[in-house]
Amino acid sequence: MFILGATSGDTGSAAIAAFSGKPNTRIVILHPDGRVSPVQRRQMTTIDDEGVQNIALKGSFDDCQRIAKALLAERSAHKDQSVLSVNSINWGRLLFQTAYYVHMGARMGRPFAVSVPSGNFGNALSAIIAAKMGVPIKHLIVATNANDALSRIFSTGETDRGDVRHTLSPAMDIQIPSNLERLLYLLNGCDAARTAQQMEGVAKNGHLSLPEKWREALPLTLEAMSVDDETILSTIAETYAKTDRIIDPHTAVAVHAAQYAKHAGELEIISISTAHPAKFPEAVERALGFAPPVPASLRDLFQREERFDVVDPTLDAVRTAIG
Repeated sequence: MFILGATSGDTGSAAIAAFSGKPNTRIVILHPDGRVSPVQRRQMTTIDDEGVQNIALKGSFDDCQRIAKALLAERSAHKDQSVLSVNSINWGRLLFQTAYYVHMGARMGRPFAVSVPSGNFGNALSAIIAAKMGVPIKHLIVATNANDALSRIFSTGETDRGDVRHTLSPAMDIQIPSNLERLLYLLNGCDAARTAQQMEGVAKNGHLSLPEKWREALPLTLEAMSVDDETILSTIAETYAKTDRIIDPHTAVAVHAAQYAKHAGELEIISISTAHPAKFPEAVERALGFAPPVPASLRDLFQREERFDVVDPTLDAVRTAIG
């Protein structure tokens, strides 16, 4: 089996942990060079397994995802090998995320709102899917960092591809989230041809517009907010001062957005936490003056040898590196 994934930080290490050492299995993970935290990178690149290949792409996560999709299409066309994707390109990823919103709804037992740190929009889309299934999520807060494509499209109904900014929350450093295509499909009444035509336009000119009455097609109300790095740091500090809990930069984006939500009404808001603070020690130390405790599984991470290839952000270059 050939397994391919593009990661902005966490998915790659999870996939490698799941498939490393499995017989007749090869896994290749693309990540943006210098745009994941050192801990996230080393969780992937220190795995000593000939069946694991890490590629650091000299570009953004958007480049990784674009190339991964093209390679998956190529490899899937050949019937002599099973091919699998492991990030949110794979619909199964969203199904598992939907399941924990179902669990959350069962625990709550009453209407509530969620604030979701959003990069590729898979987690937030899972909340929408859960709401369509009957989970009492009545309001969704889509929280982004300075890469505010999601904030713009949900505020104005349209967005344009821009340059990806490097932030303290690198797993969200994305400009055109791939799961917007799935949302667009739902908003288009599951019209695949119309959705494909719109996505071709995005590929050509970088512009995407939602249908005119898109809010009416959702099973919940929605608002979006962009959070900058300084606010991320202050939110980490404020949360620790109030609760003694150390949160990572991505969680801080959701927490801040929840605190300043305008349209949640009287609903209780659950902020989704998506990463361990030990993966982002530099940001936490800037906010708190000390680094977060390191789990036992990560303590020797910086003593392990790394193995990865640095490759130009082109399909030909990645194809050659993979072989």
